[in-house]
Amino acid sequence: MASLIVLAGDSLEIKGLSYLKFLKSIKSDFQGTLRHLGHKHSPVIKFKLMGKQWYYFTTPKAVEYILKKNVKNFSKDFLRSALGPIMGEGILLTEGKRWAAQRRNVSKSFHYKTFSTLLPWITDFTQKSIQSFEDKELDFHFEMNQLILSISTKTFLGEDVDSSQANELQFCVPIYSKLSAQLLRRPFRTPRWFPLPSNLKMKDIERRLTLVADLIIEKRRVQIANGHTSNDALTLLLLNSKEVSQKELQHQVITFLAAGSETTANMLTWTISLLAQNPDIVLKLQSEIESVLGDEPLGLDHLDKLHFTNAIMQESMRIYPIVAGLGRQVVSDDTIEGVDVKAGSIVYVSQFSMHIDPKYWTSPMEFKPERFLNPDKTQDDFTAFFPFSLGPRVCVGESIALMFGKIVLTSLYRKHTFILNPDQKLDHQSDITLIPKFGLHGKLKPLSSH
Repeated sequence: MASLIVLAGDSLEIKGLSYLKFLKSIKSDFQGTLRHLGHKHSPVIKFKLMGKQWYYFTTPKAVEYILKKNVKNFSKDFLRSALGPIMGEGILLTEGKRWAAQRRNVSKSFHYKTFSTLLPWITDFTQKSIQSFEDKELDFHFEMNQLILSISTKTFLGEDVDSSQANELQFCVPIYSKLSAQLLRRPFRTPRWFPLPSNLKMKDIERRLTLVADLIIEKRRVQIANGHTSNDALTLLLLNSKEVSQKELQHQVITFLAAGSETTANMLTWTISLLAQNPDIVLKLQSEIESVLGDEPLGLDHLDKLHFTNAIMQESMRIYPIVAGLGRQVVSDDTIEGVDVKAGSIVYVSQFSMHIDPKYWTSPMEFKPERFLNPDKTQDDFTAFFPFSLGPRVCVGESIALMFGKIVLTSLYRKHTFILNPDQKLDHQSDITLIPKFGLHGKLKPLSSH
């Protein structure tokens, strides 16, 4: 990309003909374009998008300043333009005291030990699902989405949603993610009420997701009134939250299912894909499973001992992060890494770029879970690793996502191995999350027949 304009220090500004090329490039691959610029050119890149000034930072110090040290000066206001109608009142997008109160309530529901009573059901359901995959040519991205959605609805909402609701969620969530990403990346801001086809489709998806949330909430309310309570997140939220509006409950349910289940399913899909290309690591994984579990059923005490399994997931999220990037709106004028940023502008950091930036990682595209077992003995810069964000707004569901991941990987690889279809094309599609563009097709084979 030619004619980048040098600003003060090490920052760059995209103008003129370069800006037109930039707009064309980000339309086809937003994250790939930013990754290229960040790796090749500068730690700070300035450009116009959605009628706002953007500053794209690519250093760990900038990430820490935005997400941790001065987090109150960087809001999620611009995200609400896309996600607000069905997530704006939920924990993902609220701010200040209201967010802090929500965080306290949701944390009670998302505590690791809260799910201990559900572990036998989760494990049994996962193992039965995996058994049904055996020797079938399947799209494992689809299957992981179905599996994690089923686990999520049981653990977060107290029961399985019926098939029509599950199908609705499976249909709506990926479309909503894609449309939201497109809305956030429009070169020029267009009002949500303007009858563009994408706006009309977005409203329809929002209506459908809200209807599913209302049905789930009402059913749970009736069950609680009849004395049927449990440790699921929705029940605990209803019991522990005072004067919570219906709208907030809707937005929390949609956040749990849309943000929670999709990101975990994507993490598992990419992990299975990477393992299929690295059979030596599969053998090490299976060795750990055998050593930790033996002939025992998977229990809560086993999960903390699966160190290599955890390292595999961390390394997978380094190469294919569950969220591609994070944007914040500047509240008051500030200075980041020597660059002045004005109130109202957007600051952006990218896991998709920094997690494989050769400035911070040795052999960045090599799948090496061992680097997460002994981080002090590597030359890697782990301050450039933030898959669940950083600071006070770090993802509240991090421990639960990793717990689900360990359960699925242990259940899958304990008695099976995944054989990738030789015709499978491996490429990413970056919306808000990072998904495999062509799915993940292959077969699950029993170890005895492999």
